[in-house]
Amino acid sequence: MSNLSMPPNLALVFTHLTAVRELDRYLHEKGAEKDLDRYIKEVVSPGLQERVPILKDWHCEVRKEELACYPSDWKLAGDTRVWISLYLPSPISSVDDEPSVNLMAPPDWNGYASFNDLRTPWVKSLKDEGFGLKKEHADWVEDSALAKYVQWRSASGSFDEADFLDRIFAETGRIVSLETQITETIRTASFTSASSPRNKKSRK
Repeated sequence: MSNLSMPPNLALVFTHLTAVRELDRYLHEKGAEKDLDRYIKEVVSPGLQERVPILKDWHCEVRKEELACYPSDWKLAGDTRVWISLYLPSPISSVDDEPSVNLMAPPDWNGYASFNDLRTPWVKSLKDEGFGLKKEHADWVEDSALAKYVQWRSASGSFDEADFLDRIFAETGRIVSLETQITETIRTASFTSASSPRNKKSRK
């Protein structure tokens, strides 16, 4: 008889065939995506508001793979605003993306540059805490002015839900603690925009 044997990974499939079939069905029916969105709504959002109580006075909404939170003072022109984004991508994403905590702002807003300027004190503070700036990462989405990745797995390589939530809540809290300074930057930019010549009404 030949010494050849079944490839190890295929043998592993047969060893756990029932579980593999159930997992395959779960993934193809987008069960992971549905459960992740439900997890953000039922666990992440209330857990974050308990950890950072001031967020109970903010507007928080669950979007696809995201929890977005912002106070009323972060509203810009029209329907635009600055907001904090907890991005929780599918753990089986084809691009191997990791969760992140982001401070989002429209890139065409005139105050956006100050969110990427280390001369802005609170930006420097977040940079010192490990946050990155959009201008340093060409692959980031344009709205993400500052961000910090929070790995699904702990430093040991295992997944510990309590540890993960503690880490992502802590990074969110860093931005929330700077609400007053961020609000002042937004107001300054809005005042500058309103005072610019192109925004003044003609007296003729």
